[in-house]
Amino acid sequence: MLRVPRLNRLINLIVRIELITFTTIVLLTSVNSTIVASLRTRCIRQSSLLTRHPLHILTFILEHRMREFEEDIEYLWHKVETLDLKTGIEPGWRGVHGREKVKHEEDFTQLLRELHEVGTEIRLMHKVTQFGESLGTSFRKLIKRIEELRDEVGAGNSKKRVIAELEDQLAYVESRVKMTAEKFEACKERVQAQINVTYSLIAQNSEKIPGSEQNIRIARLTAQDSQTMKTITVLTLTFLPSTMLASLWDAGIFTLPQDKSWKVYVGTSCALTVVVFALWLLYSWTKRGDGTTGAVEQEKKQVQGV
Repeated sequence: MLRVPRLNRLINLIVRIELITFTTIVLLTSVNSTIVASLRTRCIRQSSLLTRHPLHILTFILEHRMREFEEDIEYLWHKVETLDLKTGIEPGWRGVHGREKVKHEEDFTQLLRELHEVGTEIRLMHKVTQFGESLGTSFRKLIKRIEELRDEVGAGNSKKRVIAELEDQLAYVESRVKMTAEKFEACKERVQAQINVTYSLIAQNSEKIPGSEQNIRIARLTAQDSQTMKTITVLTLTFLPSTMLASLWDAGIFTLPQDKSWKVYVGTSCALTVVVFALWLLYSWTKRGDGTTGAVEQEKKQVQGV
């Protein structure tokens, strides 16, 4: 007849109707004995309807199934609301201020698994309710066919009020099926929206965390390179003047007495070293001042442009 995915609550129905007298034999089975007992109780309680037309049992089964559908949609709807809190897209007008908000460090991978699990269940339930919507047309064709066969065997047609009563009951159940299907559709769209948001959150975290680590690593390497270059520069400036003077002394350009030569060499080397360091510091200070002035001028231009 019409199955429910959760717990496989399948209902099987076999009906044999004697067309002339409407004597009916019904075989009703289900894996859940509670379902069979509930339907049997209703058949006994409303036996007068079955006496007027045996196909009322179809509406009994559909109504029973709709109650289960409505319980399922309430359960899934509550579960989706809980997942709304985790994705952070819960609207404030639902009155959930008392619920505990999930922290930003939520495991979005686990959340995505839960969303896919709920989404799969909702899609399956939606397909079942869509099939339930088509049952009304099939039942009407069955009612019409039974009336045609009764007319062929000479039993005559059922009273119009009996058929109208059956069709009205069927229309009522159809409206409930349609409403439930629309709820499943809305719930499915909400889950899909949450899945999209979760994918975005995962992508943002994937870009943010490695990017920060990469920036820190680049900054650390840059600082190390800068320190190394400064060390090389200091060593070069320290030994460059004395090396240059040693080359001049070896070339024989200057000829000094032996007792004065080393004194002149040491004094000249120290003086040149001090001059070189002074020029280097002056150059560094000048470049630093130019950089600060350029940044200030650029900021002024931006402010004037605004």
